[in-house]
Amino acid sequence: MADTATGDGKPTRWAVWVVLLMCLTVYLPSVRNGFAMDDDPIAKSTYSRQPTQPDPIIQAHLAHGGLDYFGEFFRHYYWEYESLNDGLYRPISVMSYALVYRFVAQPFLSPANEAAPQHVVNVLLYVWAVYLVVQLLVSVGAPGFLALFVALLFGSNAIHTEVIAGIVGRAELFSFCFGIQALLLMAKTGWWRYLLASVLLFLAYCSKESSLCWIPFWFCFALARQWQRSPNGDPWLPFKGKQVLTSIAVLLIPCIGFFVLRGMVMAQTPPVAFAAEYSSNPLAWVGAGERIMTGIKLWGYGFWLCLAPFKLSSIYSPRVFEHVVSPLDLGFILSLCVLGLLLYGGLRYGRRHPLLFLAMTLFLGFSSITSNVPLAVGTIFGERLYFVPSLGTCLLVVAAWPLLRGRGRIVFLGLASVWVAANLAMVAKRVPQWRDSAVLYLADVQTYPQSIDLHRKNAAVYQGQGERYDPDKAIWHLLRAVAIQPNFVLAYRQLGRLYANQGRFEDAIVQFKSALESTDYPQLPGSQYHEWNDWGNALIELSRRAADPDVKRRHIQDAIEKYKASLDLDPITDSHGASRNLLGDGFLALSELEEDADAGEKHVAMALSHFRATVEQNGPSPSKEKAFKRIFRHAVGPIGPVFPAEFPKNRLVDYYREARQAYAGDWELRLEMGITAHVLEMLPQDVRGALSVIAPPAVDPALHDDRYYTAMGYLYDALVEDDRNSVGIRNWLLGNESVPESIKERIRNK
Repeated sequence: MADTATGDGKPTRWAVWVVLLMCLTVYLPSVRNGFAMDDDPIAKSTYSRQPTQPDPIIQAHLAHGGLDYFGEFFRHYYWEYESLNDGLYRPISVMSYALVYRFVAQPFLSPANEAAPQHVVNVLLYVWAVYLVVQLLVSVGAPGFLALFVALLFGSNAIHTEVIAGIVGRAELFSFCFGIQALLLMAKTGWWRYLLASVLLFLAYCSKESSLCWIPFWFCFALARQWQRSPNGDPWLPFKGKQVLTSIAVLLIPCIGFFVLRGMVMAQTPPVAFAAEYSSNPLAWVGAGERIMTGIKLWGYGFWLCLAPFKLSSIYSPRVFEHVVSPLDLGFILSLCVLGLLLYGGLRYGRRHPLLFLAMTLFLGFSSITSNVPLAVGTIFGERLYFVPSLGTCLLVVAAWPLLRGRGRIVFLGLASVWVAANLAMVAKRVPQWRDSAVLYLADVQTYPQSIDLHRKNAAVYQGQGERYDPDKAIWHLLRAVAIQPNFVLAYRQLGRLYANQGRFEDAIVQFKSALESTDYPQLPGSQYHEWNDWGNALIELSRRAADPDVKRRHIQDAIEKYKASLDLDPITDSHGASRNLLGDGFLALSELEEDADAGEKHVAMALSHFRATVEQNGPSPSKEKAFKRIFRHAVGPIGPVFPAEFPKNRLVDYYREARQAYAGDWELRLEMGITAHVLEMLPQDVRGALSVIAPPAVDPALHDDRYYTAMGYLYDALVEDDRNSVGIRNWLLGNESVPESIKERIRNK
């Protein structure tokens, strides 16, 4: 014991290095992992919705230079381009993913190894976090041996696996490291320390919202430090004098800056009325009493899991935890007693045992806001949410050390050694399971086979491409999910889409009907637009298979009614835009059945009216991008606007400008924009600006068709008119046997 501490009570350097090396070694295998769960949409360089396209956040800012590059990250909410704005704002975390990609992964590594440097950063941050635990306790005045002991327990705790092995766990690591480092700086005087602490706190606030808990924790830290270092001194000394005002300013000024920046982003894209998806947090959909009692029960389970982290899962969903509907529930009573004793002990004996007080404030303070007790959060339970609180449980265990003597201490050390070994073994088992989402979900469903969301996500694994593709297993998981919860709308929806992909459209419609009939499933108003639109899409596919024109027409008309039913719902995200586009496609399909040209033209005009309604909605969206494609294709004929009254040349030119600025990455839209620019006799640079980026070999040859060849002919015209080198495009067109002869003849005459 004496060998681990120096004469001044600080742990020896070699002992600290041993603990840090242990943390580094046990988590270093995560470098071989890829992207799992939220890593894919948040930290990966490709767009999760369109894997062939660059991610709009991670890569889109590469064109910006200087401070504008960094400032761009502060202009977006956390899930921008990926999902609803749920109010999360973490620009520093997102910026870190982009910087690692830009300066390490992109220039030096292949796409297959893109995740490796992201994992390296997380492991190094964890080593820093464990080192800060030692410094925090030394600053409080704890003996060097106890500081090292807490760091050992914290560093080996398997509940941290999600935070380190999952790339987006960096938000927790940043919050922890920046927050504690700031507190350590504030514990000493000096204007430069206060300034640096303020910067670090700003980084913490902008990494994760729960970092705001460091503000009240500072007061608890200052008290514990005073009580430990000067047990007979004035217990309230930290709150006297001008220094406390300085500390409050250091804490609050970056907080104000965070809320100002966040407010500007939220004003631009207001967050939706909060209601977590039922499969993620059913407590968001029950009464306050049931939510609070169940939240307290799970809060107690979180305390237990920090002490015994041997049954871990990435997802906890309905049916994993039974809800508490009576205050006589045993789990609720036990949790209430444990949490109450912790609160009572910390407050009653905190001055005599400052480490107990610190343990209480760390666990209860940081876990309370995500416990679903004060209010419902986005998940019913998450291991990552107990990263900081787990330090409190480690402190609580070690706080018993001064009370032990002789053989009691030997037994304590023996039990602690077994606990550390068991946790390290659990980490070694768990880290490879975070290799990717597929491996993770397949492992976790074995742990919690009653989890409906894990069954749904495993079905998605088997629906994907590659070696794991097995639709029969996907169907089994989805049927298992609805067997556990018969009203599980998301499973019916997914099963219907799986059947549709297999060409089983009648079976798909049955599933979509089942989803719509499950009216008791809690979900956001308007969410049923998925089922109505999917039902309509299945009918469109049935119309294409039908030989009888009357049957075709009936299926299309039924599909149009389904799309209209979707528009009758409350809008949710881009739902109305998506429904209008499908409604427009339905009228285009009807136009193809009309033998009378005037009747067909009326259907096309009706379709274009729906596309126009989509493009005139505010802000960029996927549906708006698709609507621009349809308008350019059907409102622009070979010699000019087809419907000059509704779509005059100046309006189409305005659409071109907006589409070019907002949707630069989609090659199909570029194709339609280039043809539009040529037909409307816009400037040659407008044609080149749209088409140059999709010239061969940028577009897969399998996607080349007559319209593509026509567009390349227009690109050749634009290059010639601008007196640029057009030989490459000319030779490609003339040498390609698939290019229509009419286009080749025009090129030769040019």
